[in-house]
This record gives sequence, structure tokens and C-alpha cells, in this order.
Amino acid sequence: MGFCATVFRELDPVNRVPIKDYLNETQLIQRRLLVSALILALLSGLLLYRLWFLQVHDYERYTTLSKNNRIRLLPIPPVRGRIFDRVGHVLAQNVTVFNLEVVPDQVKDMSRLLDQLSQVVKISQRDIDRFTRLTAHRPGFESQTLRTNLNAQEAARFAVNRQRFQGVELRARLQRSYPYKDLFAHLLGYVGKISVKDLQRIDKSLYSGTDYIGKSGIEARYEKQLLGQPGFEQVETNAYGRVVRHLSRKLPVAGDDLYLALDVGLQQIATSALAGRRGAVVAVDPANGAVLAMVTSPSYDPNLFVNGIGEAGFAALRNNPDRPLIDRTIQGRYAPGSTIKPIIGVLGQENGWSKDKVVFCPGYFRLPGKLHKYRDWKRGGHGAVSLEAAITQSCDVYFYTLAVALGIQKIHDFMLQFGLGVRTGIDLNGESSGLVPDPAWKRRVQGK
Repeated sequence: MGFCATVFRELDPVNRVPIKDYLNETQLIQRRLLVSALILALLSGLLLYRLWFLQVHDYERYTTLSKNNRIRLLPIPPVRGRIFDRVGHVLAQNVTVFNLEVVPDQVKDMSRLLDQLSQVVKISQRDIDRFTRLTAHRPGFESQTLRTNLNAQEAARFAVNRQRFQGVELRARLQRSYPYKDLFAHLLGYVGKISVKDLQRIDKSLYSGTDYIGKSGIEARYEKQLLGQPGFEQVETNAYGRVVRHLSRKLPVAGDDLYLALDVGLQQIATSALAGRRGAVVAVDPANGAVLAMVTSPSYDPNLFVNGIGEAGFAALRNNPDRPLIDRTIQGRYAPGSTIKPIIGVLGQENGWSKDKVVFCPGYFRLPGKLHKYRDWKRGGHGAVSLEAAITQSCDVYFYTLAVALGIQKIHDFMLQFGLGVRTGIDLNGESSGLVPDPAWKRRVQGK
């Protein structure tokens, strides 16, 4: 054994222990260095391959993603169509207001933002709840309204603190306004904030950039025509989401204006005649059936509903004993009164009742075999009257007598021909058909 191969330390003359094996240690180090070099080369190769894959193979894909991170499509809401009366008076219009809007994707901590923002501008819990509901159902890159109709002081306070709130903007928007207030409330209806229920039934793409939808009346019935089509603006943003460059724009298409047959002057006259009492007035042009006036009293101001009336305000209307929310012109059911008398007279003529036949009116009428008296409006009676005199004097007893002679079924069938008991087909939602009873209805409802 060579001297350089092994060195021993003598512990005793018999057993000698080796201190260091330089040859084996050198070989071990060399093997470790080789393995490390191979691993390093393999990792370097993988990194180089990945770099090539990202820079060359997936160049187009990551270039597109990069552009998407800085290029956004901002919706441009359309101008809602206006509503006019027959001579051009504006019944529904759009006015400029300032809204506070938030882009959720640009906000890191929404709760903190809302808390800090409410110290600058008054934001109610109702505003926050509505904002939260809508953001859950809309894309995060779209601007969502948090607070509407800021006054001048609020707008100024936010402008001073604007840099503190990334993703929040003060925007000028068009808001629906009804200049005649309660004069056309039931007929025009109103627009209101889009609800979660609305979002489930509408095409969301048509409402990009807008928070409003027709809720009732003409506003709801002609929603498609009034709405218009949204436009889009392609912009480049910086790391803070601020717009730094405008790239392209597709302009929105404004909604159609509507011209109604209504006449503001006649509407005002009919409203004054009711003087706030419960009732309804409808004025129709006999030449073509156009509705010139359509009044329900009492009424309400539809402007209260545009931004949400609130629970207290709505409860006051709902609990009002005069029921101002009911449209009596299309939803109320009322006895026709004396207007039915000419119809009964015509039916009598068609069934052999002579127009010259005389009926004596003592001021009341009894059904055969009954004691109950049905009083005429004239307590002393009209005396002997023919059909012409009965219509002229509006004699109740004459037409009671004629109606009993004709029978319920004939009267029922004839009234349907005059459009009673069926919907008129007016272009308003929620019309009631009314009721013209017959013997079958009486058996079904009253059991006799």
C-alpha cells in the first residue's frame, strides 16, 4: 500500500485507524459536481425552453392578453326617446344630473372604499344595497351607479377628494323627468332603477351603461322603442385604471320619440273637474277612437319613482285610503249607470219591443212576486212614457221593465257586442276586462 493512499494514526501497535481517504473523497466531490452541473444544465434548458415558448410560440396570445389589460370597452348609454302630446308639449324628457359611479374591477377593497367615500358624500344603506345587488349581476369592468343626483356641494366635495378614490368617477347623466308631474302619472307611468328581477328577463347588452327601465304605463309598454341602442368607446387605461387615450368609438342610437293623441289642455280640464275626488275621466274622439284625455284621481308624482321612492314614501301612497296608485280608467270596475239605457232600448227594438209601447212609472219597480222596491231617480215617477220619453227623461222604471222582458242571457250576449266585459285593447299594460254577469256566473259565484 502506497504512502500517499492512506495515512494512519497509531493508537496502539496492533490496531491502526485511517485518518483520511483523499482519493475516495476526491471522487465523491467530482461525482457531486457532475450531478449538480447536469441538474443546472437541465434547469437552464427548461428555463430557456419556457422563455422561447412564451416569447415565440405564445407571442400572439400574450400580446392580446397584455392589450386587454390596458384596453377597455366603455359603454355609452343611448338617449331615451321623449314623449309628447298631440300638439308637441313635452310630457316626458331627459335632464342632466350628476351621478357617482364605481368600476368594481378597479377597487381593491370595496368595503373600505364605501366607508371612506360616505365620509365625503352622503351614501345611504339603501344606495349601498342596490349597488351591491347590481354589481353581483353585471360585469366588473362596467361602471355601476352608486349614488344619483348629487347636488352642487356634494359634487364639489368629491371633486376635491377625487384622487383618493381609485375606480370612482363623477359623471353627468341624463335622468328622466316628468314636467307635468301628477297630471299624466298613470298614463305615462315612470322609469325606475333596473332591479335584479328585471335583469333576469332583459337582454343585458341592450342596457349597457344605463340603470333605468320603463316600469309602468307608456314607459313600460313602449320600452323597446324608447330605449335606443347603446354605443361603446374603446379606451387605453394606465395602471390606475384612468383613461389615457381614446382609441375608437361607436355612437349610440337614440330611442324613438313618441307622439300621443292626448291633449294637455283637455287633460287639465278633466283633472280640474274631478277636483281631487276619487274618479276617472276618459275623453275619446268619436271619429277615430283616439283617446284625448285620460284622468285618474287622485294621482301621484312619477318623479318620485325615478331614483326610488323609498319605503316610507311608498307606504304612504300604498296605505292612502283613496288609493292613488290604482289606475281607475283601466283597472276599476264600475256599474255603467244610465249609459246602458240606449243599449237596452236597441236590444228591445231588435226583439220586437215597440218604440211606441207605453210603460207607467210610479217611481219604483217590483220584480214579479217580490215586495222589494227598486226606486227610480225621480221619487214621484215619470208617469206614462214611451221609449223616446224614457231615454229623454232617463226613466229607470221603463228600462227595468224592458230588461226583465228581454231576460239576462240576451242582455249579456248583446252587451258583449258593444265591447262591455272585454278589454278595449288600449296600448297600456294591466287593463281589466270588466264583468258582464250571466246566469252561469250567478250559479258559479252565488250558487243560485
